[in-house]
Amino acid sequence: ISRRYGRGAGFKYPRPEGAHYVVAVDLGTRQCGVALGVVSGRSSSELLACATVHQRDGDTAGMAGQVLGWAIDTIESCIHSPFMPIILVCEWPVKYDWDPDKHEDIESLQAVGRLIPWHEKYEPSEWKAQVKKAPHRLRIKGLLRAAELELMPPTTHHDAWDAAGIFLFAAGRCRAGGVKPCA
Repeated sequence: ISRRYGRGAGFKYPRPEGAHYVVAVDLGTRQCGVALGVVSGRSSSELLACATVHQRDGDTAGMAGQVLGWAIDTIESCIHSPFMPIILVCEWPVKYDWDPDKHEDIESLQAVGRLIPWHEKYEPSEWKAQVKKAPHRLRIKGLLRAAELELMPPTTHHDAWDAAGIFLFAAGRCRAGGVKPCA
């Protein structure tokens, strides 16, 4: 990612002309964190909604459909134009050799992800770096504006908070690890 888009501030996806939506997803088999934001201009972005989408029947196609359905329903309810381009980004699940017990269901996680046409996929190390969950959540909280914080679910909804962090990273409001970009 840093080779394609640089390490500092700036968008971390192929950017269309003009204003557009960004849907950021933290993939899961039973629940996914989803965040929707609008990006306009060179450096203006706003988080519009953030939630955890729960799977009802455990089917990977159903989970992917629920994520896309949430995005469409949320976009239609926004005050912004529903006809702007939509960019889809996600954290792509990775199984690391040093943590073999994490993501035992990696095939299922990736199966959900393969059903959605992503514009960009970020490995955890690309957007989160090696920062532990609690400090990273505090960094995300510090990057969100007051109005955006009001949209956020309780911090126990870690998937939704990760999706918000993925949005902030994709929109260039932070570097890997939730670090504020240099001015």
